[in-house]
Amino acid sequence: MSTSSPQFQTSGQQPDSKNRGLLITIIILLLVIIGLAIALILTISGDDDSSAGQSHETIQAETIEPDSTLGSDDGADSDASKTASDSDAATHPAETPTATVAPLPTEDATSGTVEDSDALLAEHQRDSEDPYALGDVDADIVVVQYADYRCGYCALWHVEVFEALDPYIESGQVRFEYRDHPVLGDASIYASAAARAAGNQGLFWEYGDVLYEDTYNGTSPAYDLAYFESVAERVGVEDIEQFSADLQDVETLEAVLDSRQHNLELGVTGTPSFIIEDVFAPGALDEEAFIQVVESKLP
Repeated sequence: MSTSSPQFQTSGQQPDSKNRGLLITIIILLLVIIGLAIALILTISGDDDSSAGQSHETIQAETIEPDSTLGSDDGADSDASKTASDSDAATHPAETPTATVAPLPTEDATSGTVEDSDALLAEHQRDSEDPYALGDVDADIVVVQYADYRCGYCALWHVEVFEALDPYIESGQVRFEYRDHPVLGDASIYASAAARAAGNQGLFWEYGDVLYEDTYNGTSPAYDLAYFESVAERVGVEDIEQFSADLQDVETLEAVLDSRQHNLELGVTGTPSFIIEDVFAPGALDEEAFIQVVESKLP
């Protein structure tokens, strides 16, 4: 009896030890599995956050893309390439005319370095049929202006200085030739086209006067068709329907764009810029400075 008792106790202890070891092993495995599961969840969560951040950045980038349609005040790139097609005019109703054009720098101040005097003199057209010129074709000197109707400095010069040239133009001493140089976006291109459309009915200068006055006064118009037609009515354009058609005409837009391209190739980038006989004068010079240069070139 005494012998069998210890044997019974020994055989009962072995199963308890094995069960305990098995339990510990299972607990360790569970802890490892839980740890792996937590690590996997954290990894997936991190990927989702990264994807969300990338998506947000893309949306932000898209929201600042400029709209190149008429009426925007967007500036643009330095690319001077351009396109204007019949399909553009056909796909946009008269309420909001648009053209597809390559944008340019938002340059309202002066720049450009034109130093070749022969190239400057070659800019004098002295064409008696030029509707965008004032004065005698045989005037002593020619003043060429490169300007944008939405340029604040151009408006400043036009309102405060331009009239000082009147006595010189009327006396036959100066011939003044205007060049469209719309560098401030599509709205500027259409402003130039609108002035040309008014010019087809003999009111180019009157129409330009109002455009510059609105810019000078800071009225910030929409530069849509309604605005351009309202200006036409203000200056006395008789056939508004024809004016609107001419404004949206592809040939009119291409003429404006060709003018800008030519000016850029010449080296004119900022507005306003002037050629006073054979002198390149960038910037909105005040009346005294401008007239001084003009008189220095008169015979």
